Amino acid sequence: VRQASLVAAGARVARRYDWDTVVRDVLAVYETVAEPGLHVSTHD
Repeated sequence: VRQASLVAAGARVARRYDWDTVVRDVLAVYETVAEPGLHVSTHD
């Protein structure tokens, strides 16, 4: 039971640090401090 609980908690933490989520969070913060009118491209 404890192991299953830890696995579930770990999955939630890992999901939070999914790279897509991290990139969106970083860009959201960057866009709040960047010069107005600047556009951050999310395309490769």
